[in-house]
Amino acid sequence: MKIASRRLRQGAVTVLAVACLSVGMAAGTASANGVPGAYMLCSQGTYSSFIQQVGEPSSDGWEPLRSFTAHPGECVPIYLGGNPVDVYLRYDDGGVKNLGRAWYQANIATTGYKSTASWHFF
Repeated sequence: MKIASRRLRQGAVTVLAVACLSVGMAAGTASANGVPGAYMLCSQGTYSSFIQQVGEPSSDGWEPLRSFTAHPGECVPIYLGGNPVDVYLRYDDGGVKNLGRAWYQANIATTGYKSTASWHFF
């Protein structure tokens, strides 16, 4: 009887631990939920990076709105209001390279070296 009772408690503890882990994982991904709001831009590569928000389409392309810059090893708060953003690498001489357009509202990180620059959501 004691063994069955102990196994029942262990099973309940395991179920509770799995439930807590699931809730914790869901809370951890809440920052990447796709709605307008406060997020982070992190430059995890060896270069400064920035995002340029784009506005409504105009006759000659998208109108730029605000931009945010993060230096190597730095994370900065950003506000994404629902518009797409262009993600850039900034070279030491001031030149830039467009790494792509992010349509989803989430935390953004740039990674790699200048020659292998990339970005992803986190």
